[in-house]
Amino acid sequence: MKTLRLFALVIGINEYQDVSRNLAGAVNDAQRIKTLLLSQHPPVSEDRIIFLRNRGATANAIIKCLQYLCVQGEDEPARDGRVKDEGKEKPSYGDPILIYYAGHGSTLPKPEGWTSENPRIQCLSPHDARIGADNSVINVIPDRTFGALLEQLAEAKGNNITVILDCCHSGSGTRNDAVPRGMEFKDGAGTELTISSSYQRDIWVHSQRGVAYLPKFANAGLTSHVVLAACGPDESAYEDRIKHEGRFTSAFLSVLETAGTDTLTYAELIRRLDYLPSQTPRCEGRDKDVRILFDAGLKQRDRDYYDIEIRSQSSSTPYLIHAGQIHGVGKDDVFAVYVDRESFVSGGESLGSLVVQSVTSDSCFASPIDGSLNISDTSRAVASISRVKSPDAFRVNVNISEANYPQLRQRVLDALKQVVHESAESTNTTGPSDSSTPRVAAASASSAAISIIPSLYNTVLFVFQDGLICDTLGLERLCGPVKADTQTLIYALRSAAHFFRHLGSSPLTSSMLGKSPSTSKILLRDHVDVRICELEGSVGISNKGVLVTQLQPTGDFIDTKLCGMFQPTLSHVSDPDPTQTLYSVDVRNKSGLSLYVWLFYFDCSTLQIIEYYSPPVVSGRGDAPLPPLMKAALPLNYGDAGGVPLAFEVPEGQKLDGGFLRVFLSTRHINLSNIVQDAVVRPGEPMGAVIMKDLVPVADLWDAITIAVKLEEPRLI
Repeated sequence: MKTLRLFALVIGINEYQDVSRNLAGAVNDAQRIKTLLLSQHPPVSEDRIIFLRNRGATANAIIKCLQYLCVQGEDEPARDGRVKDEGKEKPSYGDPILIYYAGHGSTLPKPEGWTSENPRIQCLSPHDARIGADNSVINVIPDRTFGALLEQLAEAKGNNITVILDCCHSGSGTRNDAVPRGMEFKDGAGTELTISSSYQRDIWVHSQRGVAYLPKFANAGLTSHVVLAACGPDESAYEDRIKHEGRFTSAFLSVLETAGTDTLTYAELIRRLDYLPSQTPRCEGRDKDVRILFDAGLKQRDRDYYDIEIRSQSSSTPYLIHAGQIHGVGKDDVFAVYVDRESFVSGGESLGSLVVQSVTSDSCFASPIDGSLNISDTSRAVASISRVKSPDAFRVNVNISEANYPQLRQRVLDALKQVVHESAESTNTTGPSDSSTPRVAAASASSAAISIIPSLYNTVLFVFQDGLICDTLGLERLCGPVKADTQTLIYALRSAAHFFRHLGSSPLTSSMLGKSPSTSKILLRDHVDVRICELEGSVGISNKGVLVTQLQPTGDFIDTKLCGMFQPTLSHVSDPDPTQTLYSVDVRNKSGLSLYVWLFYFDCSTLQIIEYYSPPVVSGRGDAPLPPLMKAALPLNYGDAGGVPLAFEVPEGQKLDGGFLRVFLSTRHINLSNIVQDAVVRPGEPMGAVIMKDLVPVADLWDAITIAVKLEEPRLI
């Protein structure tokens, strides 16, 4: 069987010498990556995969494996016999190489004598990472060592190297539902420890790059490799306590299942990842915006292919491809063209590429990407998406039996077709960067965001397939049914597409400012603090001397970058003895720029989007509410902001509910009022986020006014 030339070093560590550091999902994640490689069409040969786990994944074993990949022919270095099975192949120059690591990472103080602008270094922390006898950290792989090894690998085997790190460099932030993949090293007094200044010097001493070119493992200046990291340098990467899997790896694999491994660039892959609480995946390195994953070292030939027709060679779009918006195709997507179906399935070379210029609901019009394309027999030629350039579509699965519900199924399909047509027209008119209508496509259940299933009394249920909602919140469907008449279905589908589009938008994928998606490496979220705190009612005197009810923060503030999942105390406003717990959100701008801010709640039980804060507008223009270098935070939904505090209640009849708070930031005032939308479920269904009602969130007060009454007979004169 023909196999692919990709080589991989896959590492997963659950078990540590210090058992208190043990994880539960890292080995599972590594095994899933290996399964992905073996399941390609054609597959990656198992002889080209080195798999290290638990006790086999020591610092020495990992280093020896990286050095082994560098050698030529039989020049194999001395190694631990457990590191690599006999008979493993070695990559040739130019072969794609994947290095995947799931386990703990660490951040340590910079060793004395190391020259670097950053006062801290970052490390991979393998199975045997620990504190040595001299109170220094040992058996870690610091960034300087890792950078030197990658440099050696690139010099020996070329620059087609991909590094994926599902770990973090902070051991703080443990949550009830997740565990951070980071570990700390401290002595008995709580002082942070680090490695010795000469640690692993024999590896990095001759490196020309080292620390200067590989801080934090992710370096845009280095040309040898691309790094996909699970989170930013000051964040935590989490694994799910229940599912025993890393949230970054799960999101990564979910995108590949939908789009395939040979259709996305590295940057596009990161843009498509679901929102991960408390962690922001990063992509750095050579040509990340143009390189296809693994430089097409993987080819997934079990994906769909489509027939081609020639319209007119004189036309600017001479080719018609029988794939349109309903198939998830968008403007600027690229198709590879093959002689016939057999050539495509067997892994044959393409004849060339076509780029999509316009899209209809079931077809698209395309032109050759290099100006010409020689297709000898269009009746046999097929095309398959080779690069997804347009924004990802909102994908819908219709899971209604034609045999049991023929009329219901047809109404749903008609409504979906109408919404698909609207989104196709919007894309062709405005272009994908400026379209206000989200792209919509039909899809299988495994790649859809929602699935529509039949329910009672001429209604349907919207069932979540999206990992962001299912995995993070545990919600299965909307809290109520949707009426199955055509107009209601169209409204519901439009609303669902709108909801998921704005829930998943980011500066890398959306054009909120009316421009193309940002290519800047600067993320405003890194320069802003967002906190949540419970509010307590009290009575005070206003500036005008009036006695008023006031809300003030009470207890500790919750740092949203660390908490990951906010689990509030629930209100019970309909109980005989009603209670209501109120929450505030405040924001502090640490940057040197003036910023505008908005706060929305995305209710996943109803698809309602509620606005809690927007900037004030004066004469058509808003003054920036977040000035540069703020000393104190701005409260968004209480106090001087005049907004409504947050309160949450699980609707009657449900045991679980949830949604997402989204804080939007911008360097100029824009109109985000169009984000707000009403609920999709039938009127009367309760919502998880409740508006503060007539409850008085203060302790009962009492007082008495005493008026003296003196009774006295008048004196006689």
